[in-house]
Amino acid sequence: MIAAAIEMIRESGLTVSLEHLSVEDVIRRADVSRTAVYRRWKYKEDFFADLLRELARDPHPAVITTQFRPDELRRLATDHMDWAETADGRERLYAELMRIGGAMDLTMLATSHQWRSYIALQAAVLSIEEGDFRAELQGILADSERQIHRRLGATYAAVADLLGYRIRPDAHITFEEIAIMCSSVMNGAAIKAQCDASLLTHTVAVAERLDRQGPWSVAAAACYAILALYIEPDPAVAWDAQRIERIKDVMRRAAQTLAMADPAEFGVNDGLRRLLDG
Repeated sequence: MIAAAIEMIRESGLTVSLEHLSVEDVIRRADVSRTAVYRRWKYKEDFFADLLRELARDPHPAVITTQFRPDELRRLATDHMDWAETADGRERLYAELMRIGGAMDLTMLATSHQWRSYIALQAAVLSIEEGDFRAELQGILADSERQIHRRLGATYAAVADLLGYRIRPDAHITFEEIAIMCSSVMNGAAIKAQCDASLLTHTVAVAERLDRQGPWSVAAAACYAILALYIEPDPAVAWDAQRIERIKDVMRRAAQTLAMADPAEFGVNDGLRRLLDG
């Protein structure tokens, strides 16, 4: 029943309540005995409570499929292998990852039933009367958010390590905290895009040296600005042939993966790290 209900919500989206979801429809989708269902949950409110708990525990609220477009990322990996050889090129490579990835992430979030359901779930929790159940859901959601930020922070750390960057020693911040800031920007932009779809295509000016490849979305520019505030080239990295080849090898594997990618396997927080991991 829970699995069937989650599948239905991922198909149609969640409103700020579960009233649009029919228990009878879920029973038919789950293909289970009506008697067994009402023996397990005497009242539909009991079923909805368990369903909310499960939705809140979902550690992948932003996994999207339909809007994944690998072409631009694949071109970056195949056409600019030489960028790995110079400091200027590596900066351009970092910026392009953020420019392309940021625009893609924003579109993926804003057009995802799953993400909208997750945001609606957060709003629904606030509508629940204060008490133990509401506190329990808030705790589960907070843990899910921490999982998201850990994954995203690990991605940022992996990209920085690959391209020879580090957090500035005087910054006193972690990649996970940077992920919290960037995630807040991306979610805020995606929420605004629900009312003003032009935000998905609106672009902003950036420094000329970063604007050579293409336009920057609002969310991508903001996230890159956050990263630029806290990271710098790592002076301890020796840029020998082996280190440069490491970047090129990742780019080759990424291009191969993207050429055969099943969009269903990629999501906002996990796709780039999976490419880095091969």
